Amino acid sequence: MKITMKQYNKSIGVMCGVVAGVSVAFSSHASIFTTTSTVGAATDFPAASISAANGSLSFETINPGAGTGGTIAGAQAQGGYGGAVGWGETFNWAGSANGNVLSAFSMILNGANIADTYQPFLLDLGTGIFNGYGTPFNPSLHPNLLSTVTAFNMPSFNSRSFLEMDLDGSDAVTLTVGHSYAFGLLNGASNLASDINFLRAGGVVTDPDGMPFYTGPAGLSDASASCSGWGGSARNIFVGLYTTSVPEPSSLALVGAGIMLLGMVRRFKAK
Repeated sequence: MKITMKQYNKSIGVMCGVVAGVSVAFSSHASIFTTTSTVGAATDFPAASISAANGSLSFETINPGAGTGGTIAGAQAQGGYGGAVGWGETFNWAGSANGNVLSAFSMILNGANIADTYQPFLLDLGTGIFNGYGTPFNPSLHPNLLSTVTAFNMPSFNSRSFLEMDLDGSDAVTLTVGHSYAFGLLNGASNLASDINFLRAGGVVTDPDGMPFYTGPAGLSDASASCSGWGGSARNIFVGLYTTSVPEPSSLALVGAGIMLLGMVRRFKAK
């Protein structure tokens, strides 16, 4: 698994991270992207992924028709959760004209401790609808569909910034139409305090397809995840999903490279 972080600041790109050995480079991997440009008065996620190569926007929890409370412009900062706690947003997948292969997630964050680790996760919750206080779920019953070694250190970024997680290989999950999913971040066990802040809807925004949630201190092994009702009302975390209908170019490149490597090995043995 290869973990790459790239931070964009307008037209200047700076890459940091470590590329694993050749034998690992042929496995699946996830890339983490952030943009330090401020969100401003935008009311939607970008139509194309920040990396410009990982799909088109197919779903977002922002509701432009709900007034300022349901838009990025009317967002409010919300503190995250402490060590070993998972948090995020559920959504019911209705399918997309862009395809059903999940190629990227995007969230809007306000700040985080760059020294701590975070684990992205995606749980298939089945055909139920999880959209209110009365519909909690048990994280321990739903395996994480994303590779468990994709834990990353948060790069530095400005407030009101998009964080994108590009998914390749086995992490590029094909979503099942009619199923609900829980996407989120698991704070590393060493994270001793609430050290991450995200943007959420400022006003009461009901979402028939999902809800924000947080787990107990056992994280993804916990027995229940509860709907977060900040101020006693539904205020969704801003999440965007990007999908494609075919494997990503990077995945195809890995397959091609693997085929080339096998050919080289066979030629070497033949000699």
